[in-house]
Amino acid sequence: MQSGKVKVVFFLALMMISLGLFLLIISRPDSGALVTDTRQDNGRRQVIQVASDERYLTLDFFVFPVEGDFWQVSGDTLELFFHDIGAFPLELRDYAKYIDQHIHAEFTGDKVAVYIPLNYFPQAFRVIPRESGYRVQFFIEGLAGKRVAIDPGHGGHDPGAIGNVLGLYEKDVTLAVSLALRDMLQEAGVEVFMTRETDTIVNTDVQPGQHAGPDWRLRRDLAIEQNPDIFLSIHTNSYSAQNAYGLETFYNTNSYNAYSSGVAARIIHRHLLDEFQRHNRGIKHKNDAVLQVDNFAAVLIELLFISNPAEERIMARPDFPQRAARAIYNALDEYFAGPGGY
Repeated sequence: MQSGKVKVVFFLALMMISLGLFLLIISRPDSGALVTDTRQDNGRRQVIQVASDERYLTLDFFVFPVEGDFWQVSGDTLELFFHDIGAFPLELRDYAKYIDQHIHAEFTGDKVAVYIPLNYFPQAFRVIPRESGYRVQFFIEGLAGKRVAIDPGHGGHDPGAIGNVLGLYEKDVTLAVSLALRDMLQEAGVEVFMTRETDTIVNTDVQPGQHAGPDWRLRRDLAIEQNPDIFLSIHTNSYSAQNAYGLETFYNTNSYNAYSSGVAARIIHRHLLDEFQRHNRGIKHKNDAVLQVDNFAAVLIELLFISNPAEERIMARPDFPQRAARAIYNALDEYFAGPGGY
């Protein structure tokens, strides 16, 4: 291994009785790829490769995934629990000092618990289950290099909600805000994917008057194909009673990475409240199709009530797209900042 290629490399190795390997690799490469080639006593060969980019601090756990494996955040600690890995001494080699100080594993019988204190690592992360084990990706600090998917709600023959006073279309508000946010993020070096950039419905098979469910599912599927670091679906709220007003933000509490979605939702919600000083309707669970994702954070943003006359007028102002986009941009900047520690 060439030390010039990798800033942080840490191995935890645990050999299992002629069955396999528990191996954790933590890497932050500058370029190229880190490849570890291991051969076990039974002649079995395992090759591990960590992709080279500046987006992640990557932890790969090569275990045999079984029912009962799980992870959780308890206080300020990410806890991962794996089963059926054997019970052999923990070996540390080629480790970085801070890793040795802050990450530890406890073995009990055929189980291992790995504890990662989040106050030493970026707050934005995701856990990805794979056939070969589990991957934890902490996002390297800063917006540059991140990948953000933006979904401007509705479009084309689906106007979304319509304002009661000015006749403002939700589809126009969401697109204007999304385009402003796209431009801000791209200027900061973010790779942005948009489900739409013009006034069109995404799923063109959906005809006027049909249920929009297939359109929402296609938006979600397009985002999944892009494998973003976060997915934002932007909407305006609406209710039959015109006196309903304020800000609501949603995420799916049942998704695999609900923790990160919740962190992002809370930050975005706070920044929008600070910007518009409207009623706080809270952060809530929702299981809409665009939030049915597991491998990245996803947040549905409701930008005020277009059905409320006062808030429709706010959204009709020329500066509204920039204000809303700036609030979301600042929230993403905070989300990807994290506490450092690496």
